[in-house]
Order: sequence, then C-alpha cells, then structure tokens
Amino acid sequence: MPNPNYRAGRKREYQAIDILKKAGFKTQRGAGSKGIADILALNENFLKIISIKPHQHRSKGLNELSRLEVNRDVIVRKELWIYKKGIKGFEMERVN
Repeated sequence: MPNPNYRAGRKREYQAIDILKKAGFKTQRGAGSKGIADILALNENFLKIISIKPHQHRSKGLNELSRLEVNRDVIVRKELWIYKKGIKGFEMERVN
C-alpha cells in the first residue's frame, strides 16, 4: 500500500486534472514521477508543465521548474500548484 504522502499527492494531482479538463485541456499525469512535471496539460494554444507540491515544499517546486529550459518557439507555461492541508483548491504560480 502506498504511503500517506504519496496518496495525498496523487489525490491532489487528480483534482488538478479535473480542473484542467474542465478548462479544455488534454492531460497526462506522470504517475509516481520523480521528475519535474507531475502533469502535462495541452490545449490549442500552449502546453502547461505543472508541478503539484504541498505548501511546505513550495521553494523546492519553484527551484525545479525555474531550472527547466524550454524551446522558445513553443508556447510553454511552467506552473507550480500549491495545496494546503485541509484547504480545498490550489494556489497557482507561474514560473519563468
């Protein structure tokens, strides 16, 4: 059985995917990912590279995403989605 931290993170990833799908994105979840992106979300305008982190790991998520270099010919948005225990929803932050 997965540990409680994994289960909590996975639950938040699926919540984010529901939000993205309702906004018209096609999504791909990086199950058990140890990389930068937890979710890739694509619509007709751009690609979002999303990291889902608990509030206490915000700086780690910002650091990881800011180091990610992307091709400037492709419209890519790097976003950090932060959640707090006991609070529904996310704080979303774009990362350059």
